[in-house]
Amino acid sequence: MNVQNTAPQPQISVLLADDHRMILEMFSMFLSELGGMNVTTAESFDEAADLIQQEGPFDVVLLDLNMPGMNGVAGLRRAIRLNDTKPVAIITGTPTPRMQEEIMKTGAAGIVLKTTPARSLANAIRFIHCGERYLPMELMRISAEPSRAASSRTAS
Repeated sequence: MNVQNTAPQPQISVLLADDHRMILEMFSMFLSELGGMNVTTAESFDEAADLIQQEGPFDVVLLDLNMPGMNGVAGLRRAIRLNDTKPVAIITGTPTPRMQEEIMKTGAAGIVLKTTPARSLANAIRFIHCGERYLPMELMRISAEPSRAASSRTAS
């Protein structure tokens, strides 16, 4: 017997903040059309912080690491406090291994690369919404390389 759950799934409220309007519009349009996500956008950290304070916490917040007002992980820390224990992740180009480590130690729910296909972005948001930490395989490989090199030097 095939039983299907026909109850409507709740919308995931997403705040996407990036200073590049085209990125905001493309990702917002794609995510909204998929269904299941209600996307709000901001073009600066200050605008994102205001939205979190005015509209209450979002289910998932994605912040561009290098947008105006962000100040790197200082903005991330503030957004985590403002979003009341709900996940906050970073969207960026390719961060250095040191920056990646700092982002994750600060308590980010993950790092999403701007080179990520839109469908993968949607999956990353769902994954983060479920309480998991998201890190693309590409970044895990990069961060593992220096430690592999260091361990091979000590093994010699």
